[in-house]
Amino acid sequence: MTVAVNKKERPDLFLGLIFLVYIMAASIMIQFVILPLVFPEWHGGAGLLSGTDSLANHQIAVGQARRIQLDGWKAWRLSPQGQTSAGIAGAFYAVFTPQPWVLIPLYALLFSGSAYLLLKIYALSEQPIFPGQRPLSVIPFLLFPSSAMIYAQLLKDVFFIFGNLLFLFAWLFWIKKGAKDEKISWGQFGFILVLGLAGYLSAWVVRPYWGPVFFLLALIFFFLIILREIKKLPESRFGKKQMAYLGLSLAVVLAFGLTLQQKRIPDSMMTEAPEQDTAPVELSWKRSNWVPAFLDQRMESLAYSRKAFFVKYPEAGSTIDKDWNFHSAAEMIRYLPRALFIGFFMPTPNLAFQKGVNPGGTAMRRITGMEMVFLYLCYPLVALGLWRWRKKMEMWAFLLWAAGGIILYTLTSPNIGALYRFRYGFIMALAGLGLYSSLAFLSRRKVLPSGP
Repeated sequence: MTVAVNKKERPDLFLGLIFLVYIMAASIMIQFVILPLVFPEWHGGAGLLSGTDSLANHQIAVGQARRIQLDGWKAWRLSPQGQTSAGIAGAFYAVFTPQPWVLIPLYALLFSGSAYLLLKIYALSEQPIFPGQRPLSVIPFLLFPSSAMIYAQLLKDVFFIFGNLLFLFAWLFWIKKGAKDEKISWGQFGFILVLGLAGYLSAWVVRPYWGPVFFLLALIFFFLIILREIKKLPESRFGKKQMAYLGLSLAVVLAFGLTLQQKRIPDSMMTEAPEQDTAPVELSWKRSNWVPAFLDQRMESLAYSRKAFFVKYPEAGSTIDKDWNFHSAAEMIRYLPRALFIGFFMPTPNLAFQKGVNPGGTAMRRITGMEMVFLYLCYPLVALGLWRWRKKMEMWAFLLWAAGGIILYTLTSPNIGALYRFRYGFIMALAGLGLYSSLAFLSRRKVLPSGP
């Protein structure tokens, strides 16, 4: 039995295959050549960067693989010591060999899948004019050294980024579908629901606290859809198609709501270092009557998460604003302008010339300093794209997703190194959108060649 592939999909699938091969080759080079031979001072062993969570995850995974070999698969745990990436690695180690390179195909598949999803997401804003418009837009996401530190190391970010982009693509596709007032088939509804829940699962399995964020985003997207339908009322009739679309949209939101778990946000939205003893975290929070109770509780959880970082990681390098703890909703709101600056502009390039607490940290400072210069150049291009597509609701949904993720992590993770990694998928998706919009702009003005 053969599966027919739409001719329009073949170029994208071919690009996805190129991405996959490149990432696998780059991972092999990093683990077997670049770290152990070119930069041995940064090498922590087993092809992993020193001074990162990868080494601790590797050690946990090795221990779990040994227990599986001794006691069977009943000894396997998905999140040993709170480290899901170690649990997944432990299963691979038990089946193959206890070396990080056995995870290369899985991590490469997830990261190349993320790049492929970005291709699809950007095309929802406007069909590409210049033939290389979409591939060039994801090149930074693929080639930045920080990307290699995600897909070539034993970290959970690759699962989180893929899940978020899958969730986002599903919702943007659904929002755009409703804008055309076309009849929605059950197959299309099922496709979107499966994609969205698969994205939810991929991100939730490594960071369970992100479940409520997904639900909140789904709720906001649903209200955006309602506003759009209301806006269309003077010009078009509200009929069965629109009623079915709204009903199915609500069903998707409820599906996400059913998956929610009542779980407090832990340790500054970070997992606790496995070798560290648990320290008590106390927070004095003042209830604000002018804020709805459910929102005030969520803000308290964010404040608790931030306080937990200071308590559990007192000696962490690149920690900032140690005197900023939130005790009320008003204090958190007053911090938002500062959070916006940190989230979008830190680390500033001058930090690249400062030494980290270990060789790996120093290396990452050099790398991120150069990458931030590129991001600064992309921000005006992002504004250009948002203005260009300002009438498209899917682009505002994109902005809410990206900016929301960046700000949430800025509020809860007062460590520049950790924040840079946590916000990476969000901020690189924004940068790619800026590149995509600028290439579209140049193509329409005949500076770049247009497609056939």
